[in-house]
Amino acid sequence: MIFHLTKKIIIILVVFFSTAVYANEDGDSKHEQHEAHVHGKAEMNILIDEKTFIFELNSPALNFLGFEHEPETNEEKETVNQVSKMLLDYKNIISIPGMNCEKSQIEISVPYGDEKEEDGHHHGENDDDEHSEYYLFYSIACKDINNIEQINIKLFDNFHGFESVDVKWTYFTDAGSLEATKEQKIIKIK
Repeated sequence: MIFHLTKKIIIILVVFFSTAVYANEDGDSKHEQHEAHVHGKAEMNILIDEKTFIFELNSPALNFLGFEHEPETNEEKETVNQVSKMLLDYKNIISIPGMNCEKSQIEISVPYGDEKEEDGHHHGENDDDEHSEYYLFYSIACKDINNIEQINIKLFDNFHGFESVDVKWTYFTDAGSLEATKEQKIIKIK
C-alpha cells in the first residue's frame, strides 16, 4: 500500500513539476505559462494512474474569451461568466470515451475577478498584466481506468480561440506527447 502511494506521488511530481524547468526567469511561479505566452496555443499535462485521471491546462485568456483585457462591456462580462460556468465541467475540455468518471477536485484560476473557490470553484487573479491566462486543474475518479484507449480534446469544439495544445501524458509507466489541433484532437493512449 505504501509502495503504491509513494509511486503515485512520484509520478505526479514528475509529470506536473518536470515542466518547471521552462518557468520564466523572474522566479515568480504563480500559475505561469511554461513557455512563451502564445495566442491560440496551450499546454496540457495528463496523469493516469490506478483510478485517478488528473490533468492541468495553461492557456492565454484570449483562447477562451476572445479578448485579454479586463472585461469592460456587459457582453464581455457575460462571456467571462459563461466561460467560467463551462470550465466547471471537465467534459467541456476533454472526453474519455467508455469511461465512467466523475470529478473529485477542480481548481480554476481565472484572470479576472476576485472569487476564491475550491472543488468546482475558481480563484481570481487580477494581474494588471497585458497577458492574462487561465490555469485549470482537474482530478477525476474513473472506474476501470485500465481500459482507457483514447482521450478526446474538446477545447477546439467549445472554445474557438484554440489552434493547438501541447499535450504531455503519463499512463501508468508509459508516457507520450502530442500537439493536438482541430484536425488531430484524439490522443491514442494504447
